[in-house]
Order: sequence, then structure tokens, then C-alpha cells
Amino acid sequence: MGSGIIEVIVHKKTNPVYPVLRVFCIAVAVIFILLSRMTFAALIIAIPAIFFAWFFWRKLDVDYEYCYVDGELRVSRIMNKSKRKDLAKYEISSMEAYGPVGSHHLDEFRNRTWKDIDYSSGEIKQPDTRYYMYMPNSVRLILEPDSDLNDALRHAAPRKVFLQ
Repeated sequence: MGSGIIEVIVHKKTNPVYPVLRVFCIAVAVIFILLSRMTFAALIIAIPAIFFAWFFWRKLDVDYEYCYVDGELRVSRIMNKSKRKDLAKYEISSMEAYGPVGSHHLDEFRNRTWKDIDYSSGEIKQPDTRYYMYMPNSVRLILEPDSDLNDALRHAAPRKVFLQ
């Protein structure tokens, strides 16, 4: 496998409430900016409305990037295709198991309590493309990798990766 880099970008499904809230905040901001010519109190309402419109604008376009480098999976969030934030790094050697969401190989992990961290698109597709990665300290990652990333993980930890 060498020291290659594998990158996967997954687009997160947009919450349908966010565009509506953004339009509402922009409308409130415009109305109160126009009313601020008459009274200063309207400007006090317009400024938070502008802030909330900006906040919901940022939440509209979110992508997750998985980057696999030398036995380490790095997860980043890309907002509006402009700002990147590194979320976490996971050592594949410390992984307990990895497999598709409905895999019978992961049955022994189902009855324990897990803290789910969802780095997937948020959609359940047919067939399901999501995978669980069980990490120490009761953390379960939900990912949507491609076949190259699956092959790299299987090469890094062959006894812990189940692709069926």
C-alpha cells in the first residue's frame, strides 16, 4: 500500500429548516433596517437577525472529508466549500471493528452503549452505504467511505475490517 493518501469527500444532507430560517432572518433584518430610519430600537433587532442569517447560511453547505494517511484516519468538516475545520484523528491500529451498518460480523457490538459520531451524509440510501467504525472508549463512527478507503482499511487491519 505504501504511504499513499486516500481522500473521500461526503456531502452532508442539508436540514430543510435551515433555508427557511435563513430567508426569515434576512426578511426580518431588511424590515428592521428600513424601520431603523424611524427609530433606533429597530436597529437593535436588525443586528441579531443579520447574525442569525449568516449563521444559517454557513450551515447550508457542509461536506466531510476523510483522509487516510499511514494508518491514521483524519476527519475534517468543510463549510461552504471555503472553511475547513479538522474534527478528529483516529488510529486504525486501535480500532475494534469496522463494517457495514447491517453486517452480522458486528453483532457482538450491538448490545453495548456507544457514543455515535456521525460523519456521513445523513441519508439512508438503498443499498445502505454507511459503515460503522468501533473505536475504544465506546465511540462509534458512522462513515460513508468509498471502495479505495475500504481497501486501505482492510490492508491496515485485516482481522478487524468486515466488508460484507
